[in-house]
Amino acid sequence: MSLEWEEVEEGIARVRDPSSGESEWRFVDAPALCESRSRDGWRWVEVRARLCRGGVRVLRDVALGFVAKKGRCGVCLRRAEVACECGAEWCGPRCRAVDADHPCDALATLAGCERARPPESLLSFLDFGALRLAARLWRRGVSLEPLCHHRDRLVAAARRGDRSAESALQAARVGANVLAQALGRQDDDDEEFVLALLRLRFNAFPFETGLAVFRDASALNHSCAPNSAVSIRRDDDHHGRVVLEARAHVDLHRGAEVTITYLSLRALVSRDARRAALRDAFFFSCACAGCGPGGYDVDPLDLDAVSGALLGDDNNNNKDLVLAASRRADAILAAIPAGAAVPVARARLRLLAARTLLRLGASDDARAIARATLDDDLIPALGRQDPHSRLAAAYLAASPRT
Repeated sequence: MSLEWEEVEEGIARVRDPSSGESEWRFVDAPALCESRSRDGWRWVEVRARLCRGGVRVLRDVALGFVAKKGRCGVCLRRAEVACECGAEWCGPRCRAVDADHPCDALATLAGCERARPPESLLSFLDFGALRLAARLWRRGVSLEPLCHHRDRLVAAARRGDRSAESALQAARVGANVLAQALGRQDDDDEEFVLALLRLRFNAFPFETGLAVFRDASALNHSCAPNSAVSIRRDDDHHGRVVLEARAHVDLHRGAEVTITYLSLRALVSRDARRAALRDAFFFSCACAGCGPGGYDVDPLDLDAVSGALLGDDNNNNKDLVLAASRRADAILAAIPAGAAVPVARARLRLLAARTLLRLGASDDARAIARATLDDDLIPALGRQDPHSRLAAAYLAASPRT
């Protein structure tokens, strides 16, 4: 009989044997503490352990498929050095051999369409990254069936005169036609491709070096004050895999829904901006406490001003001004009850300050900020293996001491 997870902290868990009723603490590599659930066309991720402490990895999911951004290897996501005529790129012969069965003909057709698309035409509004991902998944026989496509919601919204919904449906139909041609399926009904592209539109995760789709993590829903943050990276232990990890920001009890944010920091801080972004991109009106009367609302221009000060310029070569801007950024974010989104955003702004301070010769101040960022924000929110955490650690190792 399987053990029941009762209480989980980082690296250790208390488990219970249902047959004996006895519990004990064990050292563990964070298990699958959540499960995706579905009902009436909706999906969500729910905690199944009795208690997950804040900072614990609650979900780990391997990508069904991914595509790399231009200039990145399509297998390991490192800098690309070798390219195929179809546009696929790799870091070297080894990764090219791993990706030998890539759909070269389909990718070449898509690359040709992308290069030749006239400005302001229907093709100019297509997401060719999603089309390349769809082509790879289809050739590998990967099903996206569990993922929600929300077509009925789009159709209903389009009938009410919602232009964003109408554009999304039109892009899916045009994209499906392009994809069918690329895959040599012009004679078939492209309904399958329409649904596939809609599923990718609503479920694929863009990350710094590509676009990936996950089976369980696609069920993670948005909150304007999320209780978890996600990290997407290449899995060093398994060549050619991309993994998503969700880490709890606060203690989560059994039955709690794991939530993340879909929005950038700039869109998240402003009530009007985040409601408009959610409505236009995901077709729902947020009614959470943060978006209601009295909810948090920060002018994005204040954040822009702080970011500009952190970057520094020819007229701002004073480390005291940069340190003051960093404190101002911390104060702005401290006033925003945006849950797990806050430490991630704060880390990015602090590292911006550290980079500028290093350029100004204030290496001790830069190291202090980077160390605090790594210990207080990045590792608790995203884990040690996240690319941001590893970059901060590498920076600390390489930056000069005075």
